[in-house]
Amino acid sequence: MNLALTYCYKEWHAQRGTLLAYTLLVFACLGIGLSITPAHYWPEEGDGVLALSWFVAVGVIGVVAFVAPALVRAEFHHAGDQFVRRLPGALGPSFAGKLLFLALATLALPLLGLAVGEVFVKLNGHGWDDLFRWDWTGEVTVAPLLVPTLCGAALLLVPWVWAIATWMPSARMALGGTALFVLLLGLGAFAVLRLCPNLGPTLEWSSWLWLVAPLGLLVAAVSWCARRGGGALRSARRGLAAAAIGLLPPSAWLAQEAWVYHHPDLQQLHNLTVLAVSTDGTRALARGAARYDFSPVSLAIDLRTGEAQQLTGIDTYLTNDYPRGFWNGRQARFWLAYERSSEQLSRCYDLDTGSWRPLSFDPRSGDPVLPPELRADARDAVRSHSPLHSAEGRLVWLEGRDLCRQEEDGSVVRQSLPVRRVGFPSYPIGHGIRIVFQNDYYDFRGRLVLSGEGTSVWVVGDRLLFLPPKGPKGEWQQKVFGGEAEPCAALAGCKVFGLFDDTRVLCARFRHGQWTHLFLYRPADGHIDELRVPDGVQSQLLTHESPCRREGSLLARDPAGGLWLCAHAKDGETFLRIDTASLEVTRVLEHRRGDGSYYRLLGWPDAHHVLVSQDQRILRLHLATGERSVLFPKELR
Repeated sequence: MNLALTYCYKEWHAQRGTLLAYTLLVFACLGIGLSITPAHYWPEEGDGVLALSWFVAVGVIGVVAFVAPALVRAEFHHAGDQFVRRLPGALGPSFAGKLLFLALATLALPLLGLAVGEVFVKLNGHGWDDLFRWDWTGEVTVAPLLVPTLCGAALLLVPWVWAIATWMPSARMALGGTALFVLLLGLGAFAVLRLCPNLGPTLEWSSWLWLVAPLGLLVAAVSWCARRGGGALRSARRGLAAAAIGLLPPSAWLAQEAWVYHHPDLQQLHNLTVLAVSTDGTRALARGAARYDFSPVSLAIDLRTGEAQQLTGIDTYLTNDYPRGFWNGRQARFWLAYERSSEQLSRCYDLDTGSWRPLSFDPRSGDPVLPPELRADARDAVRSHSPLHSAEGRLVWLEGRDLCRQEEDGSVVRQSLPVRRVGFPSYPIGHGIRIVFQNDYYDFRGRLVLSGEGTSVWVVGDRLLFLPPKGPKGEWQQKVFGGEAEPCAALAGCKVFGLFDDTRVLCARFRHGQWTHLFLYRPADGHIDELRVPDGVQSQLLTHESPCRREGSLLARDPAGGLWLCAHAKDGETFLRIDTASLEVTRVLEHRRGDGSYYRLLGWPDAHHVLVSQDQRILRLHLATGERSVLFPKELR
């Protein structure tokens, strides 16, 4: 220990001239600079707090820029202090002496800066009360300041400056080498985080700060010992090897977090969204992520066993835009995989068979094309499962730019729509469709019935119901194709859900923010059929429910022909069923939530059961008994 104290004194003897000159010069210059700075240049924390911060920062800079590099640099300038070149027995005491001097300087210089700063602030008639904050409960906290935070980060890197100084010839450019080393580490971490959006804010990285200074001291010791009998290159090799071993645990931790981001536990997902259920009801296609704010991956779920299989990563999303001409309601068997990195469609997932299929592209139109053995099935599925049908009850479907309509004799009439590109987003509006980007509305004979106006539009046979974008709120207009629009008083202040059948629309009347009653309205003659709602069912929001939110010409129906609505309240949801034959409205399902969760309708396996998703689960509910079965995740079955 006496030998270490001797070497500590020798280090002070070697550095005292530089440190004294630095502190006197910099403290004087900082005091003069702060004295002549205009008051309006000071930030909100106040003159005294900022002055103290800079005086402490000056002390920290002295440790980082002078003390740490000079621990090695002194070996090449003072013949009497060349500890490293002595016999191996002197390496330990010399390192301990330099470490002791570094620790004392790390404490002394910032404290000296704080003392000088306090004297300066007092002489200038200021205080540092703004350093503390308190709230109405009486709790006192220290205001977060940028300069002290940077000082703390710099002090953690002091051992690394010492270590990297041994890697440099004559210990030159130690600060630059440390900055480059930290930059390279940060670049590697940035590359990982760049591939994992929103991962950074969720990482508990602060627990690794305890490793920075001890690992720097270890690397400095290894590099110090390697310098005897060798040069800077050998110190760098051994020091980098020690640093690599020490950085292995945090690197493995970051890699593991990135792996979980891209390959989450499929049985413990967040933000689970079911996109579709297969035709036979045994398989579901969904999206989910390891945490709420992470990018989702796609997965296939076997509803019979609860097993799940990851289909794509976060850079690939699945769209059921096949064949082109998408709307929310088409058959959901074939799902195209779109790669964000290449901005190309790469393959197709067949939900009914649970297999991937290759894609090719039509050389003329550029549209994706399925393998020959699946084209007929896809074409038949588009027709037979089309959610569109005309007022006469005949099938309507889209093929590219063509609107196809089946006639009474079985023939197919095709009419090209004047759209600017294939793959145009569109969705049903009763007996018509809306081209989203063009904001054009067509009936199923290909006639343009409205363009550029209307916030809610429904085609009912040869008539049009719409809300003008301008005018009183809730003032519906009605007109026959080719005629003049006139106000529809029966729908004043109402919400139209869609076509109940081919002649009537389902509506709800709202008053004082609450819907009051349901009714059916027939635009042809203005006839109204009132629907009796069960007592006690009221809410501010009423929605129509369809499997996976798919839409069609008519409002979706369950296997028994019933139409479902959902009354949303603060404490839960009440699902209502309208019998399309008797027009009776009954409660079929109630969900009272205390945790903010809600039911989302996925489908009806049969007339007695319903599939719903709740939070991260897929449930099958028996409508008569209320029995619940968890289909996913597997461990909750």
